[in-house]
Amino acid sequence: VQKSNPQDSKKINAIVRLETENGHFFCSGSVINNEYIMTAGHCLVNSLGYMSSKTIKIKDSNLKDTGVEAEAVAINNRLDYGLIKVTKGDLKNFNKVTLEPSQEGVFKSTMPYVAMGYPHGDQLHTVPLFPKFVNEYFYEQFTGRLYPGMSGGAVIDGRGYQVGINSAVGIGHVLITPVMEFFASMDLEVRFE
Repeated sequence: VQKSNPQDSKKINAIVRLETENGHFFCSGSVINNEYIMTAGHCLVNSLGYMSSKTIKIKDSNLKDTGVEAEAVAINNRLDYGLIKVTKGDLKNFNKVTLEPSQEGVFKSTMPYVAMGYPHGDQLHTVPLFPKFVNEYFYEQFTGRLYPGMSGGAVIDGRGYQVGINSAVGIGHVLITPVMEFFASMDLEVRFE
């Protein structure tokens, strides 16, 4: 199995910026196929706690408008995952992340991990992470530092798989939800490339 590189220079980066119709940056996301982008569920919830129905604009790692628009189609609040589906344009020119195929515990203390996203809406940023422990809520805790705006971005392991999503930010720890926990919880059929 050959894994795709989220930063292959021939295509648009697989880690994208999510913006409102008015151009306000709010979160990061990762392209999983030609139709869908994964992000954190809290990025897609409106002020009343319901899934937002607003249009989401997709920007690339050079902060350029890609012409792609999308909308939220699924949220799992318990796991803090959200799924966005393209409504205008397409993601064919984007790299795709390769998801960790296992539903078993994928985080290992001996493996390197990085978190990717757009802190404060700036350029794409990569932060090294170090596993700490697993708690009972399917979240994985890592030592490291993420910044606002990196929510919804990818956690990539040393093998090149996306194994999680940046869920909570702060100094000293990062909460991350394993990717396959989310897809196992959905009724929506999503094909992976």
